[in-house]
Amino acid sequence: MNVRALMAVSGMLSTAATGQCINPPDSVNSGDGYECNPIEVVWSDVPEALTYELYRAPVSNPGDATLIESSLFTQYFDYDAAYDTPYLYWVVTVGACGSSLNSMTVQATRISESFTAPVWVQASDSTYCDMIEVDWGISSYAPNYYIYRAPVDEFESAELVGESGSPPFQDFGMPANVAQYYWVVGVTECGRSMPSPSDIGYSLYGLYLNGGPSDTQAPVGGVAEFHVDVSGFGAFEWYHDGQIVYSDTRITGADTDTITINDVTGNDGGWYHCVIYGGCGTITSDWAFLTVTPGNSCAADLSGSSDPNDPGYGVPDGNVDSADFFYFLDQFTGGNLAKADLTGSSDPNDPAYGTPDGLIDAADFFFYLDLFVQGC
Repeated sequence: MNVRALMAVSGMLSTAATGQCINPPDSVNSGDGYECNPIEVVWSDVPEALTYELYRAPVSNPGDATLIESSLFTQYFDYDAAYDTPYLYWVVTVGACGSSLNSMTVQATRISESFTAPVWVQASDSTYCDMIEVDWGISSYAPNYYIYRAPVDEFESAELVGESGSPPFQDFGMPANVAQYYWVVGVTECGRSMPSPSDIGYSLYGLYLNGGPSDTQAPVGGVAEFHVDVSGFGAFEWYHDGQIVYSDTRITGADTDTITINDVTGNDGGWYHCVIYGGCGTITSDWAFLTVTPGNSCAADLSGSSDPNDPGYGVPDGNVDSADFFYFLDQFTGGNLAKADLTGSSDPNDPAYGTPDGLIDAADFFFYLDLFVQGC
């Protein structure tokens, strides 16, 4: 027989005269559990004990007792106690002869002590392309953090976008220059902190081509303009038939979103496009065509060449010569309404003079002869 069993028999004999089989512990102590720690219960040893039974009941309902531990140890850590709920604890000694009466009762509470939210939060402003980085001051007791985001400065509208054990947190895929508000909440097994103060952040203003340029036409001596609609900051370069265009006394805005060509000549006709360089990449626009038409002051200037295979064919060159005449004859005989239908009458006094009528006839031929004779 072991020593504790012998002591149990001895205790049974010593208490027989009093009618009590075995004594409960003569002292029981407990400690509240702070900062999510368990409640600690300790009691004095009873030499005759074979085991101890620890009971717990809520203060609000002492009759609802639960046996939570049965062992020979005289210390117990209660990790299962609900937070912020006061409990009663007592111990029963079990010996060879049976069980003791209940020990004295002690009270304890596992306290989910509130911990502070991060005292500051900082969201990056136009620092990264399509991403906002969130940094914050670390809270006491918080092993993890939830990051919330909303387009307005109202936490009630925020959505949980991620979690992190430590700062910073990177929020990817954010549209450029769109305000986003961020909050950080500390998280422990006890619960969550209040939200931190908010901070507004922006991703780097990327480049987004919304449209443009579009085909256009301008008369000789007139004004032509091309425009690209871009969201974001960038540097602009315009190209004409693949060659970079620079601003001068006649061309303005070659380094902006709108290029303007003044005093248009036949050589300005062709393809235009824009390249935009930004911090988050480069965008090339669509190509648009500039058609140069005869100006009112030189309506007879239709072509720089009479050879259909020549690049100058059909492109005004600022001069009225045989090339223009033979070009008109080609269009006249070819039935090209866009080029040869010039008038509804050959009589300068007729209201239809100079107004196309949808027909190509002798009136158009004689009208062009009048223009040709006038020259530029």
